[in-house]
This record gives sequence, structure tokens and C-alpha cells, in this order.
Amino acid sequence: MPVEIRTDPVCGMEVEPKEAAGKSQFGEWVYFFCSPRCKEDFDRDPVKYLLKG
Repeated sequence: MPVEIRTDPVCGMEVEPKEAAGKSQFGEWVYFFCSPRCKEDFDRDPVKYLLKG
């Protein structure tokens, strides 16, 4: 079962799954996004956002 991550990995905003602009699965993790732009950026290069910080 995938683990849900409710913090947008691109901008850091907390996102309620029911209100998310989108979601993507990477490995066993499901990420929720505050905007379509954040989802597009993540989908282009997920490792970039998962390794930042």
C-alpha cells in the first residue's frame, strides 16, 4: 500500500488530498500537489525535488 505524503515536494505547502490539484506516485510514495505547475515540475524530475533541502 502506498504511503501518502501531504507536503508538496516542490513548494513545501501542506496539501489536503481531497483538495489537491494533482498527485503522482514515485516508488511506494504518493505525493499531493497544490497546483498543476508543481505537479508538472515534479513529474519532469522527481529526484531533484526529493533530494533538495
